[in-house]
Amino acid sequence: LPRHRVYKAAEQEYRSADDALESGYAAFENRLHFRIEHLANEKESLTRLLHVYEERKSACDQLARDLGLFNAGKLNLYGAYRRMAERMELLDFGGKHETMHVEFGGHKLLSRPERPRSPNRAKLATFALLVGLVVGVGAAFGMEYLTHTISLLEQAEEHLGIPGLGVIPELASKKAGGPGLLTEGDHSQREVFRVIRTNLLLDQSLPEDRKVILVTSAMPKEGKSMTAGNLAVSFAQLGQKVLLIDADFHQGRQHRTFGVPSSPGLGGVLEGEVACDQACQPSSVPNLDVMAKDRKGRNVPELLSRAVFGEVMQELRGRYDRIIIDSPPVLGLSETCVLTPHVDGVVFILWSSHTPVSQIQAALKMLASNGAQVFGCVVNRLDLGVATNYYYYYYYSDYYYHSYHRLPEGQEESVEATSV
Repeated sequence: LPRHRVYKAAEQEYRSADDALESGYAAFENRLHFRIEHLANEKESLTRLLHVYEERKSACDQLARDLGLFNAGKLNLYGAYRRMAERMELLDFGGKHETMHVEFGGHKLLSRPERPRSPNRAKLATFALLVGLVVGVGAAFGMEYLTHTISLLEQAEEHLGIPGLGVIPELASKKAGGPGLLTEGDHSQREVFRVIRTNLLLDQSLPEDRKVILVTSAMPKEGKSMTAGNLAVSFAQLGQKVLLIDADFHQGRQHRTFGVPSSPGLGGVLEGEVACDQACQPSSVPNLDVMAKDRKGRNVPELLSRAVFGEVMQELRGRYDRIIIDSPPVLGLSETCVLTPHVDGVVFILWSSHTPVSQIQAALKMLASNGAQVFGCVVNRLDLGVATNYYYYYYYSDYYYHSYHRLPEGQEESVEATSV
């Protein structure tokens, strides 16, 4: 009950505890506010000190830069002082010697000759001749030193370290009107490729197995397709059964040159769409079949890397006496390096006085790194309009072939076939 003494005592105790708690809370709150105010004052003081520190640090950095400039200027002044001291020593050294006094003595008229003298023309002519001779010889050696291309077959053998197989003059390609075939040219044009064919067959330094020959070059438009086609025709004229494979899926044109359909061809064989014998199309040249490229594609290296290509080459080796492969250029494309393991050797074509030696060497290095056997090189598009080229390779001119007493064409081929 509220009036019970126990209840009253408990109520009194509760009120005392509540008052104590209330007073304790108020005291704690006052101490907390005081602490917060004290920390705020310290923060403000530290902020002011931080600004002062940053200003002093900036001033210190400026003083350090000024000190560096002062030291640098001091070094320059010291160097100038040292140079000035050296000059003063030189002046002192010169002052010990006697000085020369020069006085102006007036003007004097020069005596004029009574008769004019003409220049010595003989001496001038001799001097001009010697100067012209020196300049001419120097220019010749300078042009030879600055030339970064190959124009002659001996230069190719010297710079590249591979045998020279032959030279194709510019005249042959112009007369043939494009790629040209041996069946369309005169005897001089046919003989150019017979020389290349004979060197391939009779060179004892080359390996015995020369059935599959790959024709390539360092850069496009150097004449590899024309050379491959005419080389295939030249072997076919010996009576050999020849297959010309157009493996240039980018710019291949052997089907146009020989007038065969572009399909079926190598691409269809590798895809498994056609049989190998269906892709080998007979041409108008006896004993010569042509396998066209059939298609273009971005996955050409993958097609040629398949195992089916090696199987196809093994099958074709058993059917033909000679296989000529027209491949893409070496630099910039990977197809040629993929083809090299399946061929016996490479015939490298270079454009006379056009292809840089550095690019030719890079292409040959790439072929060697892939294990290719380079049979030799052919210098193509030699300009016979240049006198030195014409007389050096006189046997490629029309005058030589029309004045040379030669055997009939059939008898000449039979003699060469017998020697092979």
